[in-house]
Amino acid sequence: MLIGKIGSSPNDITPESLMAGLEWAIAQKADVAALLVDFLELTEAQKKQMSDVIARALDANMVLLAPVGNSSERKPEDRFPAAMEGVISVGSHHSFNRRSEFSAKSYHLDFLAPGEGLNTSDLQHGIGSNLKNTAIATAYAAGFVALIRQWEKQHNEVFSPSDITAFLRETAHYEGINKGKDTEMGYGILNPQAVLERLIN
Repeated sequence: MLIGKIGSSPNDITPESLMAGLEWAIAQKADVAALLVDFLELTEAQKKQMSDVIARALDANMVLLAPVGNSSERKPEDRFPAAMEGVISVGSHHSFNRRSEFSAKSYHLDFLAPGEGLNTSDLQHGIGSNLKNTAIATAYAAGFVALIRQWEKQHNEVFSPSDITAFLRETAHYEGINKGKDTEMGYGILNPQAVLERLIN
């Protein structure tokens, strides 16, 4: 696992530092990148630059995931880089398998993953409760995608980022009639067991 630091504090993180971090991940030949930030606005120039870097990452067969964002806004929003083509957009759900109240609504949302009610480590090397955050859900999903990529290597398979996105979307658990267009759920809830069953069979 590689950890790329793109700022000393949240205020230091910019679209440019995120792009520099992704360029670094490409150079390191990473298989998966969790882009654990979200920007509400980008200039047209920044969108073009970020799109170009994302395209290079996808060409290198890297799977990209980003949080849909934390928001109490009732209307769907676009956050970047989650709303960009080729990036898997991840929201948060709670233990009752519904969207977390803080998880933004979006037309670009792919699926929900656990983003609250989880245990994590604290600075004293003990166990603490996680923050309620769509970045936590994205990290969780990225960890599972890393297992898929490990399975690929062990079985001499090669999946493209779009293949893996399709696996995750198709197997997501969804109860409703608007799968894929649901601004609160996307394609549903990440379903690791269904993905593994698809790979095995």
